[in-house]
Amino acid sequence: MLQLSFGSLSADGNSNRGFLAFGSSASLLPQTPQEPPSVTKSSAPSPRWDLLYPDEPISVKIVSQRYLAPEQTVWDHRIGWISVTNTAGQIIYDPFVTYPKEPGLKKHFSNRRYDVAKEDLMFRNGARDGKEVERNLMKLFDGRTVVVHGGKGYSDSCYYYEDALGDSLVWDTQTLYADMQNDGQPTLSTVARLVLGRSIRQDGEDARRPDQDATTAMELYLLRFPYDREAKRVQYEANGWTPESYLRSPPKKRNEIRKAKSTMIMSTDLGSGSTSDRRPGTGEGARPQSAPPDKTLNAAAQFALRLQRRHFADLGTDGARESRQEVF
Repeated sequence: MLQLSFGSLSADGNSNRGFLAFGSSASLLPQTPQEPPSVTKSSAPSPRWDLLYPDEPISVKIVSQRYLAPEQTVWDHRIGWISVTNTAGQIIYDPFVTYPKEPGLKKHFSNRRYDVAKEDLMFRNGARDGKEVERNLMKLFDGRTVVVHGGKGYSDSCYYYEDALGDSLVWDTQTLYADMQNDGQPTLSTVARLVLGRSIRQDGEDARRPDQDATTAMELYLLRFPYDREAKRVQYEANGWTPESYLRSPPKKRNEIRKAKSTMIMSTDLGSGSTSDRRPGTGEGARPQSAPPDKTLNAAAQFALRLQRRHFADLGTDGARESRQEVF
């Protein structure tokens, strides 16, 4: 089950503002029309760093937006709505993503399962710019354990930056619970029903939110790899840790994660320090790709998934690579 701490890292302050009403001639004037307030389904359009510990795993669910580039015949995908949660089930980041118009590029984003419409991807409704979101995601992912379910397509979901998952260690709960289905690819709903004994959605809900998927995947991950959040809270508070100090320095867990990843066998043809643009014809801020791991060591993590060149490497029980169908 999700481990809830006695208190979140910080609480949202609610300020009670009062005002005095004075009679004036202005009250006799007709009311000035006002813009309707911005309405968004997003619970955290900006990252909640105050709810996340340096070495805490995070869980991710992406609802994709489809697009068709000029002179292309196959629709591609990029982030439309993404939810990031922590081990306590709290939402860390939950933005809708919007992209500038490009000549000849067609966009389609309508998802009944998650009750999403194109209006959700407008700035006036709280959507955030794609570059801003991808940069925040790189900061969240880098050097951290990332939990997904059937998320191999996630490695190609970032529109602007190559290898946005950076030095994260990716665990796919679809692989962790592959024995739940004959083809080895059980859906999250299937695993939740068989292992947790419940549905992803709450009773009476017609649609579900991506944070519900992320929270469910994290709960399944914690059954295999517990994370004592309360003990971490005591440890970090004793050391004087604060969210502000975390933002100024890289996670201490980074070296351990890199060491764990270096024990996995996988082939790679990446050049050291090379960069590549996310989209042809763009020269904007492509991120350096990760250095290839040491291929001489034995596999130590049976189900560990490492992102290399926009795909996940599946390791079987004997450490050999297995081919699996991509799931989007």
